Amino acid sequence: MNYTKRKPLVISSSGLIAYGRCPKSFELSYVEGYRMKPRDCMSQGSAFHFLMQRLYEGATEDELETIGRGGEWAEMYDVFLAYRAHKGNEFPARDKVIRLEEPIFSQLLPNVWLRTTYDRLWDDNGELTDDDYKTFDKAMQLDVSMDTQGLLFLAVLQRKYGTQYRGYKRRYLNVRRQTPLTPKNATQQKLADAGKPFESWSLDECYKSQPLRLVPGQADVVWKEMQSRAEKILWSLKRRTKDPTSEPFDRVYLKGSSPYTCGGQICRTLCMKQFLQGGLTEIDLITEGVTIDPPPSLTKGFLKK
Repeated sequence: MNYTKRKPLVISSSGLIAYGRCPKSFELSYVEGYRMKPRDCMSQGSAFHFLMQRLYEGATEDELETIGRGGEWAEMYDVFLAYRAHKGNEFPARDKVIRLEEPIFSQLLPNVWLRTTYDRLWDDNGELTDDDYKTFDKAMQLDVSMDTQGLLFLAVLQRKYGTQYRGYKRRYLNVRRQTPLTPKNATQQKLADAGKPFESWSLDECYKSQPLRLVPGQADVVWKEMQSRAEKILWSLKRRTKDPTSEPFDRVYLKGSSPYTCGGQICRTLCMKQFLQGGLTEIDLITEGVTIDPPPSLTKGFLKK
């Protein structure tokens, strides 16, 4: 397909990051649109996100409980309640919140638009703040200063709002998927059930916040890098259209067990099957429970504004 200013390619931030990690994962997830059943940890995180979203949209306590208890992951309602009880005093006021799970579209190239969706965007005394919830089970090792997606989100805000705010920051709000003061594992639970002393999760172990701010000039560097990445995607899409056998989206052979290796990718099993079989069949997609998402698009009438 020939992408133009009037009919541009729209790329989500997660897709752009996926391409940098492994072009093949981008092709499977964002060109083909293959979606496999999300892992439990991702579904649990989504349940927490939705409760926080509805809280700020004005849902009543009864509505929140219905959402939480009636969902697939009822235990995340307890996590949500505990988080509010211990950290609610640090929540921004509702009238300070600007966006909730709402995308911003930015023109990355003349024929490419970038979609970035913010969990919670709010005005912290003149500093525009992007809150990113991250639920976790095991303690995460994340060097936020090198988080490309986080830097990109801040670059988008700086380009969109300019000097309207005195600064821009991103907060990684890490929330453990176990509540404070509960036993740390099955062994500790047995001790608790027997009325014996046990090890429990402390507040510090359950809730951690990490800030990220841009240094001067960093937004321009990040933006140019993402433009370069988008140009490579356009080239790969054009080549794929001209010759479907050319395989322009190559695999990065990643090893290890971190979330950033193949073991953490949703389409890993599809990638392996395609590689070993030389292609995928409809039976493969059905067997793996694959659904197909439509590509991201601009809001209707966006280009006419």
